[in-house]
Amino acid sequence: MHAACRTLNMPVLIVDGALDLRPRRAVDTLGATLPQARRVTIPDAGHMPWAEKPHLFVQTIADFLARPTG
Repeated sequence: MHAACRTLNMPVLIVDGALDLRPRRAVDTLGATLPQARRVTIPDAGHMPWAEKPHLFVQTIADFLARPTG
């Protein structure tokens, strides 16, 4: 899977919650493997930042989509 991720030539947004109890290494590895990954960690959110901090989650997505690609 890592080899396939390294070939993705597109912007990728990884959003996670700072209070997620799952091991961080899965998200860390994914972020390091994707060449154009941008990672945003939502403070005071756990495993479901879209439900726990919906305003911050939506703003994060909107900011990512508004960024120019190039």
